[in-house]
Amino acid sequence: MKGVTVLLALLAAVHCSSPPSGRQGETTPDFGSERAPTDPDSTDAAREVAVTSVVAVTIEPATLRLETQTTGMLAATAFDAEGGVVLGSTFSWASSDAAIVEVTPDGVVIGREIGTATVTATTEGVTGTADVIVTGPPIDRVVVAPTSRIMAVGEAITMSVTLFDARNAPIEDPRDVAFSTSDESIVSVDAGGLVTAVSGGAATVTTTVEGIEATSAFTVTAEPIDRVDVVPQSLRLIRGDTAQLVGAAFSGDTEETSVPLQWSSSDPTVATVDATGLVTSLDEATTYVTATAAGVSGSVEVTVTFDFSQITAGGMHACGLVEGRAYCWGADGDLQLGHDAGAGPARVVTDLTFQRIAAGGRHTCAIDVDGKAHCWGRGDEGQRGDGSILGAALPAPVAGNHTFVAIAASSSGTCAVESGQLCCWGEYGESNSLTPVIMGPYTSPSMGAGHVCAVQGNAGYCFGDNADGQLGLNAFGGSFAPWQPVTGGFTFDRFGAGARHTCAMTTGGATACWGDNTFGQVGDGTNDPRSTPILISSPVALSRVSAGSEHTCALSLAGVPYCWGRNDVGQLGTGAAAGTVTTPTVASTVETFSAISAGGKFTCAISVDGDPHCWGDGTDGQLGRGGSSLVPRVVPGF
Repeated sequence: MKGVTVLLALLAAVHCSSPPSGRQGETTPDFGSERAPTDPDSTDAAREVAVTSVVAVTIEPATLRLETQTTGMLAATAFDAEGGVVLGSTFSWASSDAAIVEVTPDGVVIGREIGTATVTATTEGVTGTADVIVTGPPIDRVVVAPTSRIMAVGEAITMSVTLFDARNAPIEDPRDVAFSTSDESIVSVDAGGLVTAVSGGAATVTTTVEGIEATSAFTVTAEPIDRVDVVPQSLRLIRGDTAQLVGAAFSGDTEETSVPLQWSSSDPTVATVDATGLVTSLDEATTYVTATAAGVSGSVEVTVTFDFSQITAGGMHACGLVEGRAYCWGADGDLQLGHDAGAGPARVVTDLTFQRIAAGGRHTCAIDVDGKAHCWGRGDEGQRGDGSILGAALPAPVAGNHTFVAIAASSSGTCAVESGQLCCWGEYGESNSLTPVIMGPYTSPSMGAGHVCAVQGNAGYCFGDNADGQLGLNAFGGSFAPWQPVTGGFTFDRFGAGARHTCAMTTGGATACWGDNTFGQVGDGTNDPRSTPILISSPVALSRVSAGSEHTCALSLAGVPYCWGRNDVGQLGTGAAAGTVTTPTVASTVETFSAISAGGKFTCAISVDGDPHCWGDGTDGQLGRGGSSLVPRVVPGF
């Protein structure tokens, strides 16, 4: 028998169902109104009916509105030819544009972007549709700029409008914005929000979006602005500094103090400026900061730099100068860094501006622009020169009314030059003093662990410990004071004293070294100690020689770094950390440098573009970073 036999009661129940009404403006499909009669005398009998098939599908609601990122529910119903609900139908859901409306297998719709999409539900090849309209969130607040402004006649400005929803989130989708003015004879405003000052007086501009309003007050001055002056006329800052600019608007020769200035920077990545004219420097380059009033502007060139002019490597810390500002990094067990930022690079906490700086073993000294010396860090040997043996966390003045032009530091002593006279304090050349003591007419000082060398009329003189021949007296042993002439017949320009060896640049441009040579730090190709200066075996002419604890570095005339001596932690920068190097060997870098300084077991230098580089031992932060480096690398943070 074809078809399906069902109970009359079940058939009657199906016939009692009717489809929901269609969309507005549409009629429900006509499935016929005649029904098979029910025989009351055969309620317990079964009869045959045709297999039910779907002829129509409807979705409720037929139109659904959602805000972006919210969900809604659609319900689909299938009908047979007689208008009865087909139970148990399984629907396949789809969206005409999933970027606008996403639909799940259960008919849940999600509004993704503003727009309209058609959602379909299909079963047995029959489809129903519904329209889903996605809108943005309702506006809760309208923010405009400016909220108040003083303008000159003829000046124009465009209103800025930002919309927010109830969650205080910006509304990105476009909305209709209307502008109006309280007095068109004073200020006019067009459909795009362009406000133009027409004549003297006060007026209000109202911004309206979907019934939400915001107002701006405008005052128009009758006098035109002829010029805007800004002082200073140019500005030079180091990165991270701030400076205050002052601007004034003039009508003729009269300053219009009631007319506000609008400040701007041509490149905010270089320097920003706030509403008061306060400039904050961010990166090394040049920008122009402009003050504008009534369409008239005045500008200032702002140059931002961060170039090191000096660098000095101490026992386990290093320091440098940038436009006179002191920066230090490395070990800080005795407060020798002058800041509390840890081992990393940071500016010394002081308002002083310096012209010279020297890092010692556990202290630092510098000369300010007025020639006054200041020291900080350890003071147990009087190396800070203030008459005490106390330490200092910040720069403290050296005792006495001195005016210095050069300074050098050792493990526990300091020397400086004043009017052609050398003064020393702390432990120097096996002598001690808590305040500066005049040591005679000597210049270009350099200090080793226990000896001091300096120049007098191009002749070299040294005093102090001579156990390894570091005084250059053609003899080993003993201690000598005061000054002893260096033997060998050379004339010298400057010295570089290491822990127990000494190097110097001759006036003829050659490099000579002497003293302890255990690790090849003399640079003559041997490990033999030298008690008198010997010219080193260099493949190129060198300059700016600097002696460290047990190694030596210098620059070629082209600025290429060469080092020799002990290399157990990579202090020579050659890319290796083993053995000794007895002659000058080029460091592994593509950079060229303008200054170099050899420290305890590390070396620092300044590249020609002003960036500090360090290499060697970095266990105490001497390289400005954690760990050591076998090759020159820029100090991070600069």
